[in-house]
Amino acid sequence: MEVLAETGTERTLLSLVKERRLKYIGHAERNTKTDLMKTIFEGKTEAKRGRGRPSLSYVDQVSKATGLKLQSISQKSQDRVIWRGIVKSSCAAENINHDDAARVWVTGLVLGER
Repeated sequence: MEVLAETGTERTLLSLVKERRLKYIGHAERNTKTDLMKTIFEGKTEAKRGRGRPSLSYVDQVSKATGLKLQSISQKSQDRVIWRGIVKSSCAAENINHDDAARVWVTGLVLGER
């Protein structure tokens, strides 16, 4: 966290959760020891959902965060380098660099774009 403070970057709790969720998916997809993690990830259970608005499944949340479909997530997560790039690009927009934010704000004031 000291490195983040030195660079003026702030991580929101939501972006940290999102990043860890995506990293875990890559780990679970590459794990060949057990299919339990894949079953949990894909959300294939026999239970019925309760009344009300259907909650997002784990797959839906990951798909929304990455913009990829389940099949594409499964394929791309097999390669760690590619998956790390996807995780980084998916989470980069939520990390705020205060210097950049201030620069954009001041530039907007100078240009009259407020």
